[in-house]
Amino acid sequence: MSAAVLAVARHAHGYGDRVSEQPTAPATPAEDSGAAPLAPVDVDGVRAVTIGTILWAVALIALLPFTDTLRDDGHLWWIGTCAVGVLLGLSGLGYTVRRRNRLRRRDG
Repeated sequence: MSAAVLAVARHAHGYGDRVSEQPTAPATPAEDSGAAPLAPVDVDGVRAVTIGTILWAVALIALLPFTDTLRDDGHLWWIGTCAVGVLLGLSGLGYTVRRRNRLRRRDG
């Protein structure tokens, strides 16, 4: 973009000279607030996967009494979605538990 076009655009939008053509590196949160850098959170994922799996199971159980209504309205796939959510959650739970145990053994 030419300098003339930039000048017109700045004036039209009320930016004046506040807009710089040179990009600046964004400041990190620690630089902005003066706070110490944060340490990474030690999370193994088991709790998150467990809660998600339980929520899919609750949704599945809540929808089962309405199977006929869902079928009539063309929304029977809602039950299938919940069932797949439970199955994927169970496989994810197995994965995260094995990972957590492996990490605990490694870290001793």
